[in-house]
Amino acid sequence: RGRVLGGSSSINGMNWVRGNPWDYDNWASIGADGWSYAQCLPYFKKAETFDKGANAYRGGSGPMRIETCKAENPLYHAFLRAGVESGLKHVADHNAYQQEGVHITQRNVHDGIRWSTSQGYIHAQPRKPNLTVLTGARVTGIETSNKRVVRVAVTTKAGAQQFEPERETILCGGALNSPQLLLLSGIGPADDLRKAGIALKHHLPGVGRGLKDHVAAPVMY
Repeated sequence: RGRVLGGSSSINGMNWVRGNPWDYDNWASIGADGWSYAQCLPYFKKAETFDKGANAYRGGSGPMRIETCKAENPLYHAFLRAGVESGLKHVADHNAYQQEGVHITQRNVHDGIRWSTSQGYIHAQPRKPNLTVLTGARVTGIETSNKRVVRVAVTTKAGAQQFEPERETILCGGALNSPQLLLLSGIGPADDLRKAGIALKHHLPGVGRGLKDHVAAPVMY
């Protein structure tokens, strides 16, 4: 939960791993129009500059710099061979279509320095007159009308403020803060909101449910 510019991309392990294509296709199959793997792929490519160059699955001119880890240690190749000998597939690029298998990881790093989203989308880009970044602020609620956001409540050092969007509002508070903000704003399972004393604005059963962590067991030498 990185409370800095760039969010978790400024504090995480820098592993650059896309979601599995099957997951996106599954979303589309159950009604999430526009979220199939084929429909998401252009945006994956648009976001990155891959050090191996652009191809059908990878981007070559995006704001995020992605590098393949330098596989100079012979132990890396020994682990890859062991994986193949045990029946796993050697995957040359785990961010292409085939993900399952053993591989050399890729990271959001450039010239040995972490390349966070704030670095890629803000600091490395020309200053944009239509972009304002408000730091030290915390969104406390969103107000909706006819299923559209009409007001966003924010707390800053200067006190409470409100913003009224003219077009779109994108909620990207992460896996924990996004559902929390929806619940605090009255959007979520009716029973849960009633128990918490929050006025129901929109009954949406899935909010706050289904969180899954990606458990890993690193082995380091």
